[in-house]
Amino acid sequence: FQVPNTDTPYCYAVYPKKFGRSLAPHQVVTTGLGAFVPASEPTDNPGAVSPEVVLRSTIASLRDMATRLEVQGKVCRLYSSSILIIYEGAPKEALVGCSNPNRVVVRLIDFAHAHPPVANEQGDRDEDFLYGLHSLIEHMQELLERRKHHE
Repeated sequence: FQVPNTDTPYCYAVYPKKFGRSLAPHQVVTTGLGAFVPASEPTDNPGAVSPEVVLRSTIASLRDMATRLEVQGKVCRLYSSSILIIYEGAPKEALVGCSNPNRVVVRLIDFAHAHPPVANEQGDRDEDFLYGLHSLIEHMQELLERRKHHE
């Protein structure tokens, strides 16, 4: 993933897949998600969406996604799907007419390995995917709470 570099204007910090895989469980929230959502707004970009807004909007969208998947029941099994999270770092003035006031987009992508459920499967939902989704929500919420207590 890549995120705006708060130290250098118009540059991005790029993290390869190995970065996420190299994290120990206790590093996922602070080091992993903390790198994705910087703790402070870039000083060179006044008016950019705040990290708190990014976290709150992302958590709300992920909860909505979880609710929809829980309600829709047995639609498919998702293997190797991804959740795409994009947030806009440009000042609000640069986005006149933007339909998303928080400038955060959360989407479920990569359906190459989505399969219909097997007839004899127990339950009516993809519990494995929902477990991962709820885990991501908890980690994002933990990051938000940690940052609130360190202000």
